[in-house]
Amino acid sequence: MTAGAYAHPTISRFAIADGMLRIGGLPVGLLAERAGATPFFTYERTGLTRRVEGLRRALPDGIHLSYAVKANPMPAVVQHFSRQVDGFDVASAGEMAVALDTPIPADRVSFAGPGKTPAELSRAVAARVTISLESETEALRVAATGEWLDVRPRVAVRVNPDFQVKGSGVRLGGGSHVMSASRVARSATLWRSFRPAPTG
Repeated sequence: MTAGAYAHPTISRFAIADGMLRIGGLPVGLLAERAGATPFFTYERTGLTRRVEGLRRALPDGIHLSYAVKANPMPAVVQHFSRQVDGFDVASAGEMAVALDTPIPADRVSFAGPGKTPAELSRAVAARVTISLESETEALRVAATGEWLDVRPRVAVRVNPDFQVKGSGVRLGGGSHVMSASRVARSATLWRSFRPAPTG
């Protein structure tokens, strides 16, 4: 059996020796024995690194590259990417815990998603990760949590335009009425809860 026998591009880039696929220089049979059972997942770190390097080459200089942990939350994979990317995007408390267990600083971890629970918001505020606010209600909860914990929350605001884009088949955030530009402007008092405290 030769590498040419495999038409799938993902498989064909791996070496084959003695009729057995090799990943990371090791035969898959040996990897299966190490895993203890099949099926199992195995990832080649050099392959992951090459993908990130290729993406960086294709992007302009100065781009901040974040990895969405929900794409693959395996701790070993996330740990590896912590040395390749600039930050992490998480969508649950479990993903946040995995991200915070890496060398990436907490302020470069962003927590997004419309279904955050009060418990998750409390953990995020305490950890000082950046919370992407999805609604005014969530903003109020985060502000109250920060006051209770005596921690100034780190937040980001996704602002939807005050108009509908016609012909679009995807609606994010429930439409333009959620955190629209005009509603953000009317919430000046609320946003003072997140403003850096004055010094001097």
